[in-house]
Amino acid sequence: MTKTNWQDPRSTEIRSTQISGLQEAIGKIEESIGINTLTESNIPLPEVFISNDDRCRIYQAPEGKRNWLSSPPPIIKKNGIVITDDFEIDYGGGAVIFSTPILEADVLTADVSYTVKITGKQLSSEDYTLLEKKKLAGIAEDANNYTHPESHPANMILLDDETSVEDGIADIIENINEHQSDYTLQIPWAGISTNTDNAYSLGNPVIVSLVPGMAVSFKCNADATGEVTLNWSGTGDKGVLKSNSTPVTNWKNGGVYTVRYDGTNFIQQGEGGDYGTATAAQVLAPYTIGTDSGLVPGTMTDHSSSNIQCIFTSDVTIPAGYYNGSGKVLRPGFSPGTATALFSDNTNTYQTTSSTYVKMLEKTLFIGGTLRVYFILRSGTNMQNAFARIYRNGTPVGIERYVSTTSVVTFTEDISGWLPGDKFQLYMRGSGSNYSIIDVANGGIGITINEVFVS
Repeated sequence: MTKTNWQDPRSTEIRSTQISGLQEAIGKIEESIGINTLTESNIPLPEVFISNDDRCRIYQAPEGKRNWLSSPPPIIKKNGIVITDDFEIDYGGGAVIFSTPILEADVLTADVSYTVKITGKQLSSEDYTLLEKKKLAGIAEDANNYTHPESHPANMILLDDETSVEDGIADIIENINEHQSDYTLQIPWAGISTNTDNAYSLGNPVIVSLVPGMAVSFKCNADATGEVTLNWSGTGDKGVLKSNSTPVTNWKNGGVYTVRYDGTNFIQQGEGGDYGTATAAQVLAPYTIGTDSGLVPGTMTDHSSSNIQCIFTSDVTIPAGYYNGSGKVLRPGFSPGTATALFSDNTNTYQTTSSTYVKMLEKTLFIGGTLRVYFILRSGTNMQNAFARIYRNGTPVGIERYVSTTSVVTFTEDISGWLPGDKFQLYMRGSGSNYSIIDVANGGIGITINEVFVS
């Protein structure tokens, strides 16, 4: 209902949007009797309280800033933002009347021009013209002489459709009651359920029959152990399904649930649908996964950046679990021994008379670890020294060996730190005219390891 009259509780001023015809004449009178015009921004507009039933609709400027000019037009702001519709301006009362109530927390201000009285200036014959007098003469007697009664019956106030307020209120109450009892629009609270095994019941609110779309919320009184049913107000046991049409089996004591009837079953609201196929063993501990039975903790072991060490003698089983991608499968390393010969040469004779070390043999390794190296060394002449030494990539890593007899001597040592791709090298030197000889007849030179590859 749109009110056309209202009374300022402080000044008892009667406001009427129907007396706008006075605006021009009043403006001329104001000019003649010494009314000045002021322009001001952000004038606060507090609410005019009419009644608790009519709040947040009428807002008025403070006294002394109310007689607004229509030009320039007032600028109305809500929460600092200019608004232009859903309200009417009462220029004479310095007020804004909203068609639809705004929020109580909203703050209204106005940028307006208004008139103020100039002290000492009075009406004079020079200021007042016959034209203004004629306009005033055309106003009916007591046109604005209205006293609002202290009270009146509600049925004398009519709504826009000529219905009395009293009848209108009765219609509203009836509509509210109908709305509150329509459980397709409202979700009532039924309280705590009862149960026999997995058959649950609700006694309230009382209904005559179930209608598709009806909903209800309740607090469960006991854990479910299987597929549940629900009987609301004696309408019979109905199945309860999730949104993916699978039966509900996991109601918990103390859990609050909302269900809506689809014409055949109750559909539990708020379900997320399918959970997928992951199980606890496929979820990294200690994280959890949602299932039809609720949250369950993951059991997958977290190996993070763990490495896996391979060996040559047997397969290595990779432990089940999660690896973050920074770990490695480590290549196997050999241990020194005589079980397997990686290389041996007892065919070629290696000999030199050079007095400085000369590379006599080089092999590229495809393995790493600690290797056992042996060679059979003798001198070409008694009492003359013959030398031999193992190098790696041009750098000596073995013990310098020497003999000064033509009898053979076997030298064996374990050398660690070999990597795939390293160069295994034999360097030898004599003493000028004397030979340093690797004796092939008695075994030559070789590399052995402890691992066994053939049984």
